[in-house]
Amino acid sequence: MSTLASLVLAAALGQTRTMPQITEMMVPDSGRVTVCVAVPAPEDMGGRNRTAWRLIGETLMEGSGAYSRRVIFAYGSQAGVAPRVQVFSDWILIQVSAPKGGTDIAAQIAAGMATDARLSTLDVEKAVQRRKTEGNPWVLWGDAQEPEMTRVDNAYIKRVYQAAFRVERMHVVVMGDVAAGEGEREVVKYFRDRITDPPSMPRDVNARPIKGVPGRVDFWEWQAPLLKPGAPDFAPRILALYALGVGKDGAMTRVLREKLGYTYRQQLVLWPQRDGWLPRFVAQRAGSQDAAAELNASWEAMRADIDTWDKVTLDRARMLVLGSLDTGLPMDPFWIGPDWRLGESLEDRAAFAVHGSMAGKVIDPEQFASDSLKVDLEILKETAREIIDASSSGVYPGLEAKR
Repeated sequence: MSTLASLVLAAALGQTRTMPQITEMMVPDSGRVTVCVAVPAPEDMGGRNRTAWRLIGETLMEGSGAYSRRVIFAYGSQAGVAPRVQVFSDWILIQVSAPKGGTDIAAQIAAGMATDARLSTLDVEKAVQRRKTEGNPWVLWGDAQEPEMTRVDNAYIKRVYQAAFRVERMHVVVMGDVAAGEGEREVVKYFRDRITDPPSMPRDVNARPIKGVPGRVDFWEWQAPLLKPGAPDFAPRILALYALGVGKDGAMTRVLREKLGYTYRQQLVLWPQRDGWLPRFVAQRAGSQDAAAELNASWEAMRADIDTWDKVTLDRARMLVLGSLDTGLPMDPFWIGPDWRLGESLEDRAAFAVHGSMAGKVIDPEQFASDSLKVDLEILKETAREIIDASSSGVYPGLEAKR
């Protein structure tokens, strides 16, 4: 895909109270269409409701009122891309693609999962077992809480689904080889609430953080304040984040790996949350004897490294951000799933756009390119220092490490 901004004509269409926020993004000659749905979680969910939320996400593709799992995958994979559901702690992403002319079937399948999921007892029990045996540290780290299974039965999960999966709370992006108005027409046709009097969210319990991650290697993390698309400081902040944490020439690699010798793998992760992107500087450390002291030393050295930045640093950061917004980078910091980095596919771009819609604004590459030219080296350095100073740190220990 060439520069997305040159291909896409995006228009936020008029909405009513009982409709989702709908955005059409036309990509001529792409040969297919994808319907992407973002469902934000209710505010302030604790341990039990968060567990129910994840189990809902892991069960959506098992079937809806209209389609079985077999039919969802048979019809939803005709464009060569299987349907996807990605589960985050505070939102869920649903995506179905179809060949050109298949907007109707893609919208119907996506709407079934979003508004009429089957959520059978057997399907939920299977999801519970998968959750109990989850061994992927990236998934656990992305939702760093212990599952709270007490009283989370099928009835409980259906109540959370009926309370949270309301059409007016959803955001839908229809992207691809579509005519103007085609996406809105099909979304309006199929996205409707199945019950008129939804229940309230169940009473919750406090969440419990995970004790660590599988394996012998510790996960280090520094979290910076939320990056919001459309915020006045978006351009300088994302440039500073990239200069700090992206690639072998970024400050993290230069300091943590080459100077201090603490880590081999380190990176910036822009983690998609309901209201924006959470910057997470993560590193894997084996054999740490005093993690707190090493974390402090690392961050102090990172702050000192900012003084060495020059125009090449700024130009590199600008080039990398534009690469992310255009086609994606080989190790892109934008994540759109627990194991899914942003790439150049139509599906990736639609997922990126629907998250932006939910978070307040779909990022416009051309607008960023213009705004980035207003950021000089001193602004970049000062913004990076502010990010360092505002970040909090923590460690997820490797549970099998010898201490």
